[in-house]
Amino acid sequence: MEHLVIHERIHQLEAIDEIRKLIANYCHGVDKRDRETFLSIWHEEGVWVVPKHRTCSGKKEIESLFDSILASREEQHHHSTNSVIEVNGDYATAISDVVYTYTDRKGKSELLSASYRDEYTKKTGKWLLKRRELFYVNIKSPLF
Repeated sequence: MEHLVIHERIHQLEAIDEIRKLIANYCHGVDKRDRETFLSIWHEEGVWVVPKHRTCSGKKEIESLFDSILASREEQHHHSTNSVIEVNGDYATAISDVVYTYTDRKGKSELLSASYRDEYTKKTGKWLLKRRELFYVNIKSPLF
């Protein structure tokens, strides 16, 4: 980044900030059951890869999995951290870690740690999540 001119550096920093907000809004959307926020982060042709569930392509399939996850959870909490974001023009990648706790409808609680591998694109002036893949899932159960 050190050899970029000032306006290019500002563009990269703004992009990184916007992408961090997408990462946070993923957590807020699903944890607070806020469909509008959750779906607003996704590109129309987005891909969501969730082991043990499925791979979703497009917003309709993503919304269907979102509904399925919410139906199976009494509550859940995602805590994303350690995000490393690389911006290249209107394309970006990120890797983030997540600590995730949930309680299912039967009262069973689990603690998971995992990582996300993301791809983002800037479309009509707005950054959107193009692909999110959950990997390296470590489950510690029961939590309590």
